[in-house]
Amino acid sequence: DDNGLSDMYLYLGCGDTAGDHVAAKAEATITVGATTTTASFADNISRITLTDAGGTQRQFLVDRDARYQTQSGSAFNVSGAATPANIATGIKNAINGAHSFVATVSGTVVTVTQSAAGVAGNQSNFFTDSPGDSAGLTITDFTGGKTKGTSTAMTGGKFLLRTTGFIVPNDA
Repeated sequence: DDNGLSDMYLYLGCGDTAGDHVAAKAEATITVGATTTTASFADNISRITLTDAGGTQRQFLVDRDARYQTQSGSAFNVSGAATPANIATGIKNAINGAHSFVATVSGTVVTVTQSAAGVAGNQSNFFTDSPGDSAGLTITDFTGGKTKGTSTAMTGGKFLLRTTGFIVPNDA
């Protein structure tokens, strides 16, 4: 009796526990253009929108009245920012003050990382400016989030066994 396994397929796979198959957090970058100044932004209109791993859009409005060194949670502060690097610092401080992100800054580039690892962190982001303005911010979508043990199809490390019937082993 083959228990209904005749002409059936059995797939076995072994997931990797290191390297590219471990959980990873999604990252995005915000680059402040070389000619960007505080006057490039419309106060309480220009905004950065980041999407967290749950799909909620988190907005950060520009505040031209608050010092860029202060931490906010809903605004990126640009007052007193004499250089594009200062504006990047104001953006980093606002992002670190709220929600599910961690931001670091290097020169004029802010790297934003989702707090939790996983493919759910691969979300879209955008910058909205006042009509007719061009503040000079470039923002990328979150990418690189990986979930260990994800339900997506395996693409490597597979082999196939096909059973065609039951064979009685010779116990002798």
